[in-house]
Amino acid sequence: MNAPGAAEAAADRQVGRRSWLRWAAVLAIPPALLRAWRGAEPPGWTTRHLWIEPDGQVGAWVERLLDAVPRRIPDADASSVVMGVVFGRPDGMSPMLQEAFRRSGLWHLLAASGQNIALVIGMCIALVVVCGGSRRLGLLLAIAAVPAYVVAAGGGASVVRAAIMGLVGIAAWLRGGMADVRTAAIAAAAMMLWVVPGIHADLGFQLSFACVAALVTAGSPAAQWLHRRLRAPTWLAAAAAATALCQVATAPILLWHVGEAPLLGGVSNFVGIPMASVILVVGLAGALLEPSIPPAGATLLEGAGAVGGVLAWVAGSAAALPGASLGLDGWLAASLAASVVLGGWAAAGHLRLHEVRAGRERVARAAALAAVAGAAAWSVASAPAPAAAGDPPPAGSLVMLDVGQGDAFLLIGERHSIAVDAGPSPLRLRRQLVPLRDELTSRPLTGVVVTHLDHDHAGGLDVLLASHRPGWVATNPHEAAELAERTGAGAPVIALCAGRQLALEPLLVEVLAPPCPSPGQRRGVQPAANDASVVLMVTVAGRRILLTGDAEGHACHCAHAPPADVLKVAHHGSADPLLPGLLRRHRPRLALVSAGAGNSYGHPHPSTIEALQGADVPVVRSDIHGAVRVDIHADGSIHLRAP
Repeated sequence: MNAPGAAEAAADRQVGRRSWLRWAAVLAIPPALLRAWRGAEPPGWTTRHLWIEPDGQVGAWVERLLDAVPRRIPDADASSVVMGVVFGRPDGMSPMLQEAFRRSGLWHLLAASGQNIALVIGMCIALVVVCGGSRRLGLLLAIAAVPAYVVAAGGGASVVRAAIMGLVGIAAWLRGGMADVRTAAIAAAAMMLWVVPGIHADLGFQLSFACVAALVTAGSPAAQWLHRRLRAPTWLAAAAAATALCQVATAPILLWHVGEAPLLGGVSNFVGIPMASVILVVGLAGALLEPSIPPAGATLLEGAGAVGGVLAWVAGSAAALPGASLGLDGWLAASLAASVVLGGWAAAGHLRLHEVRAGRERVARAAALAAVAGAAAWSVASAPAPAAAGDPPPAGSLVMLDVGQGDAFLLIGERHSIAVDAGPSPLRLRRQLVPLRDELTSRPLTGVVVTHLDHDHAGGLDVLLASHRPGWVATNPHEAAELAERTGAGAPVIALCAGRQLALEPLLVEVLAPPCPSPGQRRGVQPAANDASVVLMVTVAGRRILLTGDAEGHACHCAHAPPADVLKVAHHGSADPLLPGLLRRHRPRLALVSAGAGNSYGHPHPSTIEALQGADVPVVRSDIHGAVRVDIHADGSIHLRAP
């Protein structure tokens, strides 16, 4: 009697799947049109990465949200764990703790992904329902809240994938249907591959979609099998199946990229995942409440920090166990990867979607798969060519970070690095350092030079101190006491003046200015802040780099210095009547200008650009070219590239 009604209901449940399979193809079109129209990458998206850098009021809101965690959780390890679990930003985590999370198989807990997006959506629904609204209104609120969270989380591959899938699901529900998980994953993959050529080679992208593919293909059957065979509770069977499937699916990728994969991840995740869930719920609520209700926010963040400290201990203990990770040679990893792929393909061949209106379903499915195939081809074809395997590493490098209207540079040597200034925005500096995370792990930051304490040079200093824990901080003698008061009991403060040297093998860093104060100089007499800037001459492989801070021609004391091959133009390229003479003296081969796009100061000044062009000096500007890396090789050759 009820068979026709049941069939009709089953068909209705497929409306979402059928409709959203078409959407998987359609959603791939706007990003492609955007790229064709702009002829460049959309703002905030960079090749092979999805880092998002908000400015203005949005950036200020994100900074307040992120700064609440380290401010309320004094323990550095616990704070970094909470930052990783809640916002996918474990930037301040020590290299030792990072390695512990990787070896224990818990590193994925520090990447914002599906559970984070699900929590944001759930919190929106709960908030609206508690206030007397409907679930539909809560989902509409989530459509705005999910992108906001993605911005706060920095926009890594896993959280962008989860956000797209979540928004597709919300839209399907609002239309009266249910979005198929396969459809949402196809839409996410197509959009990301179109918008960011080369993202297919990103490790986070590969791990995220490998785990999703494994769960979609075999998650439900595996959980049911465990439930029947082992008589395990449904929730435990689902958790065990998800953990095992993701570990199996991602192990070949990890083996291929890094040469080892966690072997005890299944065991450590049974302990770590519940703890991470507590940290996520309590920590996100605390971070949201802290700016408006400080006592409640502080209490929640302190609780999340306590659990984060325990999770850090779990990771360290699991990583210390014998056989915590397994390493394989490249050929064996490739064989294992191929067998897993082929096995998954064979298993997927036995799975069939429900047959409803087969003709249109096949067309929609073909269109969706064609969209993903086309997007993947575009991603591969448009990706930047990798560096030749035989290219020797540079003897030393200078990285000009794109921090807006300010200065932030990195000097990278053979084993260590030095930061010169920290820009105006902690958030923007933090985001600029993310692509350099691995390099700063292998070549840790040994010190920070703050040329002077103006906000556009020292605004992000706390990020460097908390995230990279340098051994010392230096500035000019006139502001050393103020800097020591600011850093407190952290890194020792060094006063730099002309004649001092800093060791950064194979780089030699010499201080040209300011002059050292004379013994009889009155303490109250100080030069203007810009004139007191620390000026550095860096020598590597016979080439010289002149870093002038904000010290213009009359204050940089460069007249008698050896000629520089690379010149960092002083004071963001402001008008300097002595610049033409400086250019004639040094005859640089390259000039760097660090300034913010559309800044209100008019930097760089037209007269500065005219002087550089008149001297036939190529100019690289952060407001136009973004972050730039200058590599100097052992033979003295100079190469420019993206960081």
